[in-house]
Amino acid sequence: MERLKIGILDPLGHHAGFHYYTEGLAEGLARAGVDATVYGFEVAEIEGAAFRSVNAYAGLYGGDPAWRRGLRYVRGLLSSLKDARAHRVQVVHIHCFHYDIREVMAAAAVKVFGFRLVVTLHDIDSFGKSHGRRGRRLILRLADGVIVHNAFSFEALKASGELAAGKVSAVVAHGHYIENYPDQPSREAARTDLKLPSDKLIALFFGNPRTEKGLDLLLEALREIDDPRLFVVAAGKVRDEQLQELRAMEGGALAGRLRVDAGHVSDADAERYYRAADLIVIPYRRIYESGVAIMAMSFARGVVYSDLPPLTASVGEAGLSFRSEDSADLAARLREALADPSTADRLGQVGKARVEETRGWPLIAQQTVVAYQAVLRPRSPRA
Repeated sequence: MERLKIGILDPLGHHAGFHYYTEGLAEGLARAGVDATVYGFEVAEIEGAAFRSVNAYAGLYGGDPAWRRGLRYVRGLLSSLKDARAHRVQVVHIHCFHYDIREVMAAAAVKVFGFRLVVTLHDIDSFGKSHGRRGRRLILRLADGVIVHNAFSFEALKASGELAAGKVSAVVAHGHYIENYPDQPSREAARTDLKLPSDKLIALFFGNPRTEKGLDLLLEALREIDDPRLFVVAAGKVRDEQLQELRAMEGGALAGRLRVDAGHVSDADAERYYRAADLIVIPYRRIYESGVAIMAMSFARGVVYSDLPPLTASVGEAGLSFRSEDSADLAARLREALADPSTADRLGQVGKARVEETRGWPLIAQQTVVAYQAVLRPRSPRA
């Protein structure tokens, strides 16, 4: 039987930390007997990896004009698909957080080159400046198979009316990050490296604080808690106008209780932030799946999360839930953690065991192979 050959397009790669996902999936697939290639952004061969890496995309991000970066994207896309054709790839797998021109172009090019197309929709509606619903409809029409991460996302996609009857679809969980960080620093060492206080309960907000991420709710809860032991760290890229507001709070009403580390966070520093924290706070207003929650549990860190269905399903008893958009209820959960110093570590251990059991890459690879095999089956003629 011919070995299944697949290609994974990853133009995000190291720019957004998505390489951990694609590399974890590719390694799991390769160990399941699949010939897997990742076409990534600024990737390098990984020593001992069972999959193949191709550094296909370069110069996509930064201050260069959009048209120039767009041309580089097209060049990377075409070179990836030419290599995939030469390598006799059967299925090309793309990943969508947005549904704009780049994503539509990738889906269309995959089909023009004659591959079967599997698309993972990480967010059903993209967040930020574009909802991209027209683009999503086009991509779904082109796709031979569609993967989402949980039942909530699947129901949302069905409710949109855009998933054609008979289209191959699957629910496959987002994998954990445990193997990506084999030598994790202690909490004390991480705090020393980041120059964070050693005697505080540190609550970490990680990532871009867009409106739907709810950093404002965490800061309102911090104002409500009259306990100097609680210290909030916000780490990630921030828009200039929002950063001015945060700096004003950092040096004013929340001085000594809030630290804002704005800018790109390297892989090494991401590890330090998670390990330095006692709790990871996820006060989101909307979400389909949270890589931050999975990262937190991979690092054995307890999670305080809004009670949105995807987070409840993902975190469950590995965290403390509060009513979504209710800063007072969030403050109550943080007070619980302050009242019992063992709470954070206990939740962290529960979370790590949870992701080890349910989000291992071998299991996810097996489920993904089933989706690939389904799109390769001969199609019955339409009536």
